[in-house]
Order: sequence, then C-alpha cells, then structure tokens
Amino acid sequence: MENMRKLEASLELVALKDMGINFLHVEYSGGGDSGSIETITPYSTVNVMYDEDGVIEAIGDLENYNEIIIDDHIKKILDSIESEIIIEILNDIEDWWNNGGGYGNMYVDLTTGSYMIYNHQYGEAAFDEETEEYDYENQEEYSFTHNGKL
Repeated sequence: MENMRKLEASLELVALKDMGINFLHVEYSGGGDSGSIETITPYSTVNVMYDEDGVIEAIGDLENYNEIIIDDHIKKILDSIESEIIIEILNDIEDWWNNGGGYGNMYVDLTTGSYMIYNHQYGEAAFDEETEEYDYENQEEYSFTHNGKL
C-alpha cells in the first residue's frame, strides 16, 4: 500500500508539470516534537543553476518570478506530495523538528527532479538555574545545505 501511495505521488508531480508548474518552493519549521510544512509555492519558471552532477546549486531570486494561482485541484496534489515526498525527504536528512527545532526552505525543480534544501537547526538551549529559564538568546545554531534527486 505504501508503494502505491508513493507511485501516486510521483504521478502527481508529473501532473503538476503538465499544468505548467515547473518549480516548488517549500517552507517548513518545527520544534519540540513536531514539525510542519508552512507553505508550498508553485512557479512556472525560475532561474536555476546546476552543478556537474545535475543537482541544484543555486536559485534565482523568487520575487522575480510569477507564482501559480493555487486552485482546489492543485492544492489537493500539493497536499499529497507534501506527505508522500517532501516530508519523507526532510525526515531522511535531518531531525529538524525535535528538541530546539529548526526551519528551512526546500526547492524542487520538477523538470529535472532535482532538489536543494537549506536547513537551519537550533542546538540545545542552556538552562539557567537561577532564573529557572532557558537561554534562547545564546542558543547554538547551525545551517547546512542538502542537494539530491527525487
């Protein structure tokens, strides 16, 4: 059953491309023990640069490109690929939702199946015994980039 859902989600990526959607920008965040996709924004075209292996190396400024209007049909497809493809990729690369949490952006080029993730992760916040509060202002933070293919 799980393989069938993955196949259906893959076919839905093709359906998006057939509708003129060639690029997705995904924003996500999480903390504690949960995380969520904040937004998935579809675009028709975006300036994307690739490395020698064909994976995304850099993205043009998204403000210079037109977003696709999301109707009910597109929303249903985006909801499906969110759970079957995007969350699975994010879960495989880093624990972005537990403890201090994190946030980031995922970019997916549907024409090549290539993606890039910019992840920002929070480290453990120190607990101040005197104030009995966590020191979030001096909390460790680190970022990383992950590139791959769907």
